[in-house]
Amino acid sequence: MGQLFALFISICMTTGEYQEAVVEVYESEKECQQAMYEKRIYGECSAVEPDGDQQPTKQ
Repeated sequence: MGQLFALFISICMTTGEYQEAVVEVYESEKECQQAMYEKRIYGECSAVEPDGDQQPTKQ
């Protein structure tokens, strides 16, 4: 399996710190961006390398 794309969001904690969180993982950047649009999430699609048994989201 090649490169995957993760949909990330930034979460602002009550302490004022920010933390990144992965919403879902996709097989292509296009699928990731489409999901971000459909779910109305203001986030970022970034390339990630598969880690072990990590699988993309099944549509």
